[in-house]
Amino acid sequence: MQTIDKKNLLTTYQHQGRSTSNLLFSLCSNIKILLEALDSDFFNHPTLWVAQQLIGARLCRRTQQGVLMDTIVETEAYLGQEDLASHARFGKTKRNAPMYAAGGIWYVYLCYGMHCMLNVVTEAEGHPAAVLIRSLKTHSGPGRLTKAFSITQAFNGLPCAPHSDLWLLPAIEKLPFVTTPRIGINYAGSIWANKPYRFIAKGV
Repeated sequence: MQTIDKKNLLTTYQHQGRSTSNLLFSLCSNIKILLEALDSDFFNHPTLWVAQQLIGARLCRRTQQGVLMDTIVETEAYLGQEDLASHARFGKTKRNAPMYAAGGIWYVYLCYGMHCMLNVVTEAEGHPAAVLIRSLKTHSGPGRLTKAFSITQAFNGLPCAPHSDLWLLPAIEKLPFVTTPRIGINYAGSIWANKPYRFIAKGV
């Protein structure tokens, strides 16, 4: 996981005697992190495509100390009300309402009353689909990554965008991945439980 310090940037560089060109490079790098954020157009694609494209993408979280950043290496796709593993299988509720929004917002729910699960909503408004971010390169498991990035239910329903302090950047390079069935969804029945909707980067 990488942390990009944003506090007292100018003062720090002056104190260390670094050149103006180095300072401008650092500032431009931070601006680039904001400008390259994946937007709603990306998330309005089919959910399986989004889940695959997010392998190698970078999760960014702005904190008081700077911007935390890590690479996504595992995702799961949930396709809508017809998907019996999805929270939307019984229709719209107060809990799953964010899933019915247009793609590009966060759906964060509590699992077992203690672990926050981070999902990004996909496809058109009214179609409840989302991608669960299951693991990062340095944090394996959806509960561990939200804890490491201080992601709580306060992000539920917010846009996946820098102004929400939680956003996604595209992959620097494509990572090869394998597909497997999703985890912990035996309640969905054998057909949906065995769908190959889990994507895991190879070799990480």
